[in-house]
Amino acid sequence: LSSGQSCAISESPAQGIGFQVWRAAGALCHHLALEASDLTGRKVLELGAGCGLVGICCGHLGADVTLTDQASVLPILRHNVQQNELPAESPGSLRVHALHWGCDVSQELPLPREGFDLIVGSDLTYFEHLHEALLLTLLQLVRSPGTEVLLAHTRRREEFERWLDRFEVFFETRLLREIPALQTVPLGSADEGAACKGGPAADDSATIAIYSLRLRGTELLSEQELDQMLMERNDQSQLLARLAMLESDIATIEAEEEEEGELDSASK
Repeated sequence: LSSGQSCAISESPAQGIGFQVWRAAGALCHHLALEASDLTGRKVLELGAGCGLVGICCGHLGADVTLTDQASVLPILRHNVQQNELPAESPGSLRVHALHWGCDVSQELPLPREGFDLIVGSDLTYFEHLHEALLLTLLQLVRSPGTEVLLAHTRRREEFERWLDRFEVFFETRLLREIPALQTVPLGSADEGAACKGGPAADDSATIAIYSLRLRGTELLSEQELDQMLMERNDQSQLLARLAMLESDIATIEAEEEEEGELDSASK
């Protein structure tokens, strides 16, 4: 970090990709450290925080940070926040909340009256099937061009660029920085050389791109249209849940029929 401090990040890769630190998170931390003077006192939200590296770095750089992820990830996220407690004299703060993309954000998250100044995230576009839910979440959180979104995106395959087509309908996107494949990602400022200690889960074979997104204009999407999108998303989620339950029921029936068939064969 720019202050010369270090942070210790615990990981649990066996639990899934959300429980480890990826190279894009380090790249975004480095970018933010270079702009540290702009973070003091700013309201920052991290989406898909995972182990919390980016949000914790923002807090140590003086920001008032809310770190979010789905409920299953919160234990390790809270653990990392607790073991990287901010100094008493720090103007920053760290808090953790559950947030599920595509849901009504106002029902899950305490929102600042004037909104967030900055929203950050790393490798949020990894799964294409989540692009729509992520976009819907951002459209609820970003209601004015004054809020900036910073996304660190790993360019693994051509398909990973499809998110830009969807997001550019509502957001002006600007490429801020590219970190080539195999290049080391420093986690502190160039002057201080501080490191963030945590087990590496790097994808060194891909370039990392850092984008800035700003809303094109509030007139592009009315509150009524946003509410309609939420309703449609909720209907889709309920349908998927019912399909999942149906698949589970069919699997149970098939297993029972197979068991009955084996019993009949044994009794003959």
